[in-house]
Amino acid sequence: KTAFLLNVAVMNALGWDVWFWNSETGVALLKERLLAIEPNLSNPLPFHLKGRMDNFADVVSLNPNALHIIDYLDMDTEMYLVGAEIKRILKALNKGVAIIGLQKPAGRDLGYGGTFSLKKAEVYLTMDKNKLKILKAKSRINPKVNPVNRQWTFQIDNTGSNFINI
Repeated sequence: KTAFLLNVAVMNALGWDVWFWNSETGVALLKERLLAIEPNLSNPLPFHLKGRMDNFADVVSLNPNALHIIDYLDMDTEMYLVGAEIKRILKALNKGVAIIGLQKPAGRDLGYGGTFSLKKAEVYLTMDKNKLKILKAKSRINPKVNPVNRQWTFQIDNTGSNFINI
């Protein structure tokens, strides 16, 4: 999950005002993983890397036109409230985008919060060991092609940061 989200941040840093909100790993470790993705990454980073545990809608509302990557939205209890929290984040956006990472039980497609996590998503990707699958895609590049249930296998290199053999 984190490797995927870090790659999204790096790939979009030049075209967007990117805010990476991290709730589980220290900034030093994330910077190590970022350098594994892009060894020539500038210092300071070309995007904002911040620690945050909750109330993401509050910080999203401060930059509503940015790309906000949330790693990850943790609901300690009452998992069904994940949908309401996602809705709060989406309401805080103007022209921006939020990419929200969720934990999920192994072997299940939906993150914690189940269908409540799926409700407001434009695109819903699920990752399991070495597999990425599209569960939902509202907007499509080609309306004649339905990407739902398409899957890709991959490996992650020894750095834990780069996707290989996709």
